[in-house]
Amino acid sequence: MTSKKFLFVSTRAPWQQGHAAACADALMTHAVFEQETWLFLTGDGVLQLLDKQDGSAIGQKTMAKLFPALEVYGVREVLVDMESLESRGLVEADLMMKVTIAGKDRMKALIHECDQVLVF
Repeated sequence: MTSKKFLFVSTRAPWQQGHAAACADALMTHAVFEQETWLFLTGDGVLQLLDKQDGSAIGQKTMAKLFPALEVYGVREVLVDMESLESRGLVEADLMMKVTIAGKDRMKALIHECDQVLVF
């Protein structure tokens, strides 16, 4: 099987209409089948990485619990948009795991490097 490169871009808050969960499911499916995958969180998507979330009260997956498993699934890198963090008054220390803080240049480079970009 020829490996392809996929960039998943998540732009929504953790429980906004199931977009974040759909992104996570698709991301892990691609990664487990040995496709090169990256996750870029931007906009309200950066809120998915805040610790101490619990979606059970609204019958949803707790996205924060899925992120530590991404490395096991083979996700190459989790990137977070620097401007999105700053505009929400957040810093890297507010996030539940180590990520790569990236700007627009890194995002553009990944878009050009990947075979397919999926935006959720």
